[in-house]
Amino acid sequence: MSQLIGQIEWAAAPRLWVLVALPLVLLAAWLGAPRLSRQRRVAAAMVRAMAIACIVFAWAGPAWRGPTDRTWLVLAEDRSASVAAGTTTNSPQSEPIPGSQTPATISRLEFAGGTQGPSEKNTAADSKSLNGLVSDPALAVRRAAAMVPADYVPAIQLATDGRATRDGLFAAATADGAPLDTVSMPAFPSPEVCAAEVRAPLVARPGDTFDVDVIVTANHDDQGQLEFQASSDPPQMRPVQLHAGSNSFTFRASLGNTQADLPLRATISGCRDTHFENNTRRSIVSAGARPRVLLVGKPPNVSWPLLTAVQGSGFDAQAVPVAELPASQQGYESIDLVILSGIAPGQPTRQQQQALQQFVREQGGGLIVLGEGRTFDPAPLAGSWLEELLPVTALQARTDPPPRMALVLVIDKSQSMLDDHKLDLAKEAARRTVGLSALTPRDEVGVLSFSDDSRWISPLAPCGDKKRLLAAIDTLQADGATNMAPAMERARLALIGADVDRRHLILLTDGVSTPGDFSRLAAKMAAAGITVSTVAVGREADPTLLKDISRAAGGRHYQCDDPNDVPKMLVAEVQQAAGAQGRATFAPMVYQQLPGLSIAGAPRLGSFTPTSPKPQTELLLLAPGGDPLLAWGRQGRGIVVALTTSLETGA
Repeated sequence: MSQLIGQIEWAAAPRLWVLVALPLVLLAAWLGAPRLSRQRRVAAAMVRAMAIACIVFAWAGPAWRGPTDRTWLVLAEDRSASVAAGTTTNSPQSEPIPGSQTPATISRLEFAGGTQGPSEKNTAADSKSLNGLVSDPALAVRRAAAMVPADYVPAIQLATDGRATRDGLFAAATADGAPLDTVSMPAFPSPEVCAAEVRAPLVARPGDTFDVDVIVTANHDDQGQLEFQASSDPPQMRPVQLHAGSNSFTFRASLGNTQADLPLRATISGCRDTHFENNTRRSIVSAGARPRVLLVGKPPNVSWPLLTAVQGSGFDAQAVPVAELPASQQGYESIDLVILSGIAPGQPTRQQQQALQQFVREQGGGLIVLGEGRTFDPAPLAGSWLEELLPVTALQARTDPPPRMALVLVIDKSQSMLDDHKLDLAKEAARRTVGLSALTPRDEVGVLSFSDDSRWISPLAPCGDKKRLLAAIDTLQADGATNMAPAMERARLALIGADVDRRHLILLTDGVSTPGDFSRLAAKMAAAGITVSTVAVGREADPTLLKDISRAAGGRHYQCDDPNDVPKMLVAEVQQAAGAQGRATFAPMVYQQLPGLSIAGAPRLGSFTPTSPKPQTELLLLAPGGDPLLAWGRQGRGIVVALTTSLETGA
């Protein structure tokens, strides 16, 4: 009975609160017919109550949602300009979804800077619905989830080249709980050159001369002409040699003696290109007084990379020791921002503390507190004046559980793996790995096989049910050729979504893969905090490629000339990965993206001090375990930022 009730859904469940008035109905029915017998009064009250209850139930809109095996699959395909023209996915039209006994109903959805279903093609709005210069996979995932009828099991397959121009994909993918699979599509198959960025100081004073870096990206080696122009000055022309990837060229510019802002423009031409609309990039340098920054923590005669970095970003920065922190409001009249680095809460005098609080709360100044030394340690911070200002509070002592690991085994199941029983040995290695005591139910394990395409033998999940994992590994069958890149990308996306302390991928193959951008893949793995180890089975594998991947992603490479060595070698690798102590380095996780805040090229960090966010705090970056890493909050008229890690101890 309880299961049946649990399958009822309500269109307007809050209307059921009307039923709390039923006792009043019963009382009114009882008191309204005093001349009737007791039995007739009870019957009349019950009939009225049941009638009202039926009306309320109907008003609330009940619907029965029983179990179903019917699956509705939405294929969302990227149609942005960066995807190869005419590229489509070859998805089966009647193959059951894993776990389902019936064929899936399949719908296709195209997206770029909008979405378009099959029924929306050839309409007047057709040309406007898809903006090829924009790629918004998050919108496509939300639209795909909305397309699935309520009485079907949802499934979404996202086919894209991964070059999104709008954020929010992770939030959209986890919002409705619909399973999401990904298919890699080729990007920019035609020659493409792009003026990516014009880097210049934010602010310059009249007469200042400064460097401007123009970043040009290309997907092939080429040569062309780079034109740079500052304001109405004659353009500077330079022949340039481009290499595949990012290319940087430096020009000199001057603000002159004017108070007007300085517009900058860079244009690349004369190259083999497909999309010419991205060949020009503009920027602007604001004229006026530079923001004035006071760095407190080290004396001026000490080499301080932070001071050099702030000054190089267009700020008028000055470094002083704690003793020279202003002790009155007058001392802050020429200051816009204060940065405290390595300052213990008890170091400033009471007068300095009060003056800094007034600077922030009353004068609207900015304050950044960096996690050098013991600034955020609970003992000195708890109950201090600095804790009152900060957007975070001291964290009481806690005992952290052992680090959790997410491990994905990516196993080659191409036809060549049948030679010398290599696939059987790989399956045996995977079975031994899963059975290791070093992998606890708190860890997550997944097994992904690949040949021409890739398939989850066992999706990434807590490895408490090891019998299920072992049974899944036994289903591996050899077929097809070796296509490694899509499997690595699929595993990367799964590992990024895992809420763990360490992420590790082991790639096992016996052959030479079809071409792919493996250096970029390995760099993306490293940037996401994923280590990659590679195992070459036999002499036919490409040891140079596998070594490069493991080196770039911080893992290890194993060469198994004798396939019989695979099981023990894989077991040794997993034991070493699971036994890694602590969080030697970690990559920050973006909780909230702000314009101008990019951590794509940021180094891995070595340490941080756990804290707790205050109720009105805005979190920007998180450390492992969800602790605040970068957070800000308002204090009166000013803003206070806390960075709980050191800027000088990253790995």
